[in-house]
This record gives sequence, structure tokens and C-alpha cells, in this order.
Amino acid sequence: MAGYDTANYIYNVYESADSTYGTPAFWIRYFSPCPDAPFTTNPVTESRAAYDSGGAYIGAISSPGASRLSANSSSEGAADAQTFAAALQTATDDVSQLELPSIGTLFCWLDMEPNTTLNTNYWSGWANRLNGWNWKSGGTYPLFASLYTRTCTDNGCSASESADCYAVWSQQPQQCGSVSNPPSFAPDNCSHCISSAPTTYLWQFMIQGDCNNSLDVDLDVGRGGYSYNTNCLRLTSRP
Repeated sequence: MAGYDTANYIYNVYESADSTYGTPAFWIRYFSPCPDAPFTTNPVTESRAAYDSGGAYIGAISSPGASRLSANSSSEGAADAQTFAAALQTATDDVSQLELPSIGTLFCWLDMEPNTTLNTNYWSGWANRLNGWNWKSGGTYPLFASLYTRTCTDNGCSASESADCYAVWSQQPQQCGSVSNPPSFAPDNCSHCISSAPTTYLWQFMIQGDCNNSLDVDLDVGRGGYSYNTNCLRLTSRP
């Protein structure tokens, strides 16, 4: 099961992505804090585009930036996690058809770009705040701290040991393929460098710029026997 992630708005890219690489099973989009184009800027229009693309599931990632991730501050991590969680709640308030996963587990990715250092205190603050987030004060805790990383190439795996990390999304290696015909699941994973490694559930097998991919999308695939869209926000109908 394969899909797209993008830092652009889905409505700007989905027609070209679909026609070039195939119909996605999911999209992954940025929520605050992030550098630009957060999902909550145009949530209804983006949700309609995701639904029209065939990928009526939206995964969530936040990108506070390298200087934040390297900060020796659990309070900064917790503050960024709170901003992220609040943005997710706002999206579901603004789009009534956008709901939490039916299994009650939403993987919330922290964007650790290549050559970034993840401070263990920052991760602890971020992960513990998300993992303990009381969704809309309703007594449910559906947010699960997860990490996008090059795994053992940077220090993401070891840093994530300081607090519960429920999933890894691996950026490497890059291989050619398409959403309709992705490569066999073979990402780097944390078991190469730590003993109690979180499971790698998702692999970004082709990033923009590789394999002549000029579109503003990256291509991702879930591990065999696993449907990543079960851990995404889901559109129950077209908004």
C-alpha cells in the first residue's frame, strides 16, 4: 500500500502525481509547527483534493526545524508537540468529515531531516506530551509519537530511546518505482544500531529529485501486510 507525502497543498499536486505515479492509498501532510503551507491553511480544499485523488486518508507530520530538535530542552519539545496536537484538533473541527483512525491510533511524525541532531530531552518532551494528549478533553489518547529519520545514519534511533517511539518512517534508501508499482519493502531501520528498536512501518522510497521525479511529491510504502492508512486521519465522505 503506497501513497504520497508533500510539503505543498494537495490540490496543487494531486492530478500530476496521480497521472504520473498512480492513485495513492494515502497522503501525508504538514501540520504546525512547520516552515510553510500547513494543512490547516486550507483544510476543506485540501480534504476535497485528497478525496478526489483516491487517497482519502491523511497522515500527519510536524517539522519544527533543526535548531528546535537540537535544543537541550524538554519544555520546547512539549510546546511544539502541543502546537501539533492543537493543529490536528483544529483540522478535525474545520472538516467534520475528517476523523481520527477507526483503530484509535494516529501516528504523529516528527520530521528529522538528514544531518539533523535530535536532542534526547527535546524528544522526551515532545513524545511524552503527544502520547499523553487528552483528545478534546474527551478521555481518549489517540496520538502516538513517531519519527521520520535516516535511522542509524543520524542519531534519531538512539535519541528516541529516551521516550516511547511507536513507529519509524525511514527516508533511506532511495529506489525508483511508483505508487502503483512500488519496490519491495526494504528500508533502513533502527535494529542496526539499537537493541530495542521501534518498528519501521513506513518507507519513503523515492524523494523529489531522485529517479527523475520532478513533481513536488515523495513516494512512500508501508511494510508488508500493513496498511498505513489505518494510522491516518480518515475522510468519511467528500467535504
